[in-house]
Amino acid sequence: MDHDPPRGELAGGAVAGAAGGIRQRLGRGWLVAGFGVAWLASQTAILVLLSPIAPELWRLPTRVSTAGETLAILQGWERRGVLGAYRAHFVIDDFHWLLYAGFFTTLLCRLFAARRVPRRWNFVLALPLVSGLLDVVANALQRRCI
Repeated sequence: MDHDPPRGELAGGAVAGAAGGIRQRLGRGWLVAGFGVAWLASQTAILVLLSPIAPELWRLPTRVSTAGETLAILQGWERRGVLGAYRAHFVIDDFHWLLYAGFFTTLLCRLFAARRVPRRWNFVLALPLVSGLLDVVANALQRRCI
């Protein structure tokens, strides 16, 4: 059977049923909405904190290719007195990844359940968590530069 079994039916054993049921448990509307509102508030706060350096901030992940270029940008922010805005965003960014991982995981669960996506695609549900963990690594590397 390629699709999730009806509620209460354990097609393929308890493990398959539990894996299929995760979509219903995590895809509840109130969870999606709660994580979504929290993520949006956190995202907005980060954007406000980073507004003094916004134009240059987008250069870091898109055009900077060497450590020297990154250091030059950070030193420029320090000279202009705006490096504090960059440092301040970590207060929120340290937990922001949990909010977006939660939001996108719950949203994917809801969509997968609604569209009856085959269980073999459940690994996709872990991608927001992987992305969040990579964000933690990126933040740690950025903090080493400042």
